[in-house]
Amino acid sequence: MFTVNFKTQNPIPFRECDNSLPGVDLDLDAFVEGKAEILDYDKRLFRNIQEVENKIKESAPFILKICFASWPEGSSIVRSDHVKIVEMLEKRLQDEGIQTRCKISGLKLTEKSELLYSTSVSLAEQLKRNKSFGALELDNPELSEPSAHSSIVHIDKFCQNCGAKRVPGDKFCPECGRKW
Repeated sequence: MFTVNFKTQNPIPFRECDNSLPGVDLDLDAFVEGKAEILDYDKRLFRNIQEVENKIKESAPFILKICFASWPEGSSIVRSDHVKIVEMLEKRLQDEGIQTRCKISGLKLTEKSELLYSTSVSLAEQLKRNKSFGALELDNPELSEPSAHSSIVHIDKFCQNCGAKRVPGDKFCPECGRKW
């Protein structure tokens, strides 16, 4: 058996929408790397193992973009165990005549995406802990009002149940239907 290492030269753009964290719906970019163990290949399509290796290195980044684009909405890519990505990658390679056993060894967000993601997750986790949504503590002093004990932003313009933005004049939340 032969193993091929692959990685994306450019970051893959994707949408991170995690239903388990309120408000996490982000456009992010990540570099991906992994391995494909070649189990078998179609001898009519490929003359030798080198052609198979080249095909995997050429196809993997494109296939990963397709996998990320077709990821189920509401399910996190970043927090996943990557099993679904591996299954999709193996299926696509099999469609191209290469039977593999793949493994994703790394999914690294770009610096900008990492900052956006970590900030959003931190805020979402605070929202989950503080169901009243009356006040939200922030680690970033630029985003908050000064306070003697902590940085706090009042977000009473958001639904206390789901965090959706309140529409002035409406009596119910446009997202979950809760009465204001």
